[in-house]
Amino acid sequence: MKTSVEFLDAVKASHHLPNDNQLANFLGCTRSSISNYRGNMNRRAFLLMVLFLLLCARLSARQANAAEWSDADLHRESAFLPLQIVDYLQTRHIAELCRGPGTWHEQNVILGNCPSAGSVDRYFLITTLLQVGVSNFLPADLRRDFQNITIGVEFGAVVHNFNIGLSAQF
Repeated sequence: MKTSVEFLDAVKASHHLPNDNQLANFLGCTRSSISNYRGNMNRRAFLLMVLFLLLCARLSARQANAAEWSDADLHRESAFLPLQIVDYLQTRHIAELCRGPGTWHEQNVILGNCPSAGSVDRYFLITTLLQVGVSNFLPADLRRDFQNITIGVEFGAVVHNFNIGLSAQF
């Protein structure tokens, strides 16, 4: 299976397009969309940043509220992160697909039908930090409920996206 970059390069070669500007014109999209397709390193950097921030938040939460955070609380937080990352990758995939021909669109009302890659990055950074922050300040019983709800929402979104054919690639 070809990656997005390999596909773009194949289209450029087969149609003798010398640069990404002409490729964007040929495909009927913006030059920034082509850059987003090629921006896999930006995704990795974003994910590493989120992981680092969550680690810092988790360590500070553990120290600040060590008596309040149970192992189950930490396990639930740890279950949320991979789901959030997969949802992020799928949403970035939608952001790429909705720029070209077809019927793909984002269902998140905050992001809109066809969000930019930057909007997706900001949204997931903010929501990840908010989820950790809110979990940190809630009492134990409400924290459990909040974590279970956020895990359920993320799980539902990820499964739905896989069922409609979206992948989650770095």
